[in-house]
Parts: sequence; C-alpha cells; structure tokens
Amino acid sequence: MRRFAFTLVELLGTIAIIALLMAMLLPVLRAARLQARTVICSSNIRQIQISLALYENQNSVFPYGVNDDASMSYSAGNCAGVPSRDKAGKWWFQLLGYTFDAAKTDSRVLWCPSRGVQDISTKPNILCGNYGVNRAICKDANTPHSSGEYVGNPFGASKISRPESKLLIVDSGYSLISWQGVTDSKVKPYETIRERSFYVPGIKAISQRTLYPEHRNDAINGRHLRKTVNVGYADGHTKQLKAEELFVPKENIYPAIYKTWIPNQVISQQGR
Repeated sequence: MRRFAFTLVELLGTIAIIALLMAMLLPVLRAARLQARTVICSSNIRQIQISLALYENQNSVFPYGVNDDASMSYSAGNCAGVPSRDKAGKWWFQLLGYTFDAAKTDSRVLWCPSRGVQDISTKPNILCGNYGVNRAICKDANTPHSSGEYVGNPFGASKISRPESKLLIVDSGYSLISWQGVTDSKVKPYETIRERSFYVPGIKAISQRTLYPEHRNDAINGRHLRKTVNVGYADGHTKQLKAEELFVPKENIYPAIYKTWIPNQVISQQGR
C-alpha cells in the first residue's frame, strides 16, 4: 500500500505560508484591538459626560476639579493618588459619586483602557493616565493654601460662552488639565500639582517637557490610533480628535477664548 506524506520542502513551504499570513494578520489584529479600546474609552467619556451634566443640572455649576482639604489624611483611606505628590481632598469624580476602586464596576469608566502609564505605587493610580477635567471650568476650591488662575468657583453651562466648543474632559496624563498643559509657551508653572503629569497624550510639544519616566511613553507616543484623543465638551457631546488639535501655540495664549481651551482647528488644517 502506497503511503502519502509531506516532503520536507512541502512542510517548509507550508510553514513559510503560515508565517507570512500571521505576519499580515498581526498588525490587523493589533489595530482592531486598539480600536476596540478606543471605543471603550469613548464610551467612558460619554458616561462621565452624563454624570457631569446631571451634576451641573442639580447644582447649576460643574464640580470642583479638586476640593483640597488640609484636614484630610491619606492614612484614613479617603484620598486618591500618592501622598507625596497629590493633594488630599475630594476630586471631581468623587463628587460625581464614583469611587477610585478599579475592581468596582461603577469606577471602571474612570480608567482609560489604552493608558500607557506605568503605575508607581502598590495600587493603580486613578489620578494618572486616565481622564482630566478642564481646570478653567472645574476650578479648585478657594482654600487658604490655594492660589492661581484655576482657583475659585466652577462655571455652570450658562456661564460658558459657546459651550459646544469648550473642552470639559479629555484623555489626559492627570485628572486635572488645562490649556497650559498643551502649549509650547514658556508659561510657568504648567501646573502646581504633578507638573510632570500635566499633558495630553500625543502632542509634539510634550517631548520638550520634563516628564516622569513612567509617563513618557504615554505622553509622547499617544494613547489611541493615529495619536487621537477622546474629548467631551461643555455642552455634553463627545468627539474624537487629533491630539494636535488641542495644541495652543504661544501666539494664541492671551485671548480669553484660548485660555478657556478650545481645539485649534487652524493647526489641524495645516497638518501640524
């Protein structure tokens, strides 16, 4: 009886074809996985937007970015972040009712699935590598040890001109962010809390800034495909933009419209 078997050449040819197919499929699968994460991130932003809108509807203002309180203690387990780098107090997501326990379903919307930040503590840091609110709108509470441009009462939607164009929440290196984190200006400080985490991932100007090593990949290489970011506007709608559209060049700093932070469409159209 004649037996049929593959020759060595046939086996090697089959293996080569399989390897070639895998090489072609892997980038596609990776892109599909990244796109799925982007969709989840966009969904997270949308859910947070709804919570922010409900809060604003009930209180006539958006929540504080952080209501810092010197009397609060990290040892009590009621503060987010790292004691040596972050303020103690109630953060915007806590004011919305979310906890910062990643194991709880209601807090997973606070975590960007594409975050590229390496955790530097024994537990994941909710304040880094997820979403940040615009400090020009969600300001810090005016406490005795607070000062600067972003201290005062938060704005309500009725106090914001053209809310459909003003950024409220965005993929961010830190839970607080503003136009100062996306400019090539020499304005200092960018931020008094975690200055090295103060960025929107994927903007070229970020590469010139001093960053925490564990944030550098997230900041420079971006978080989503083609260096896009998910954003939410003050009127409640969400969108996906090129990170560079959020960039504020130094010549545009002084007009109030840019200091409240709107995407710079001119930069985008020029392909920068």
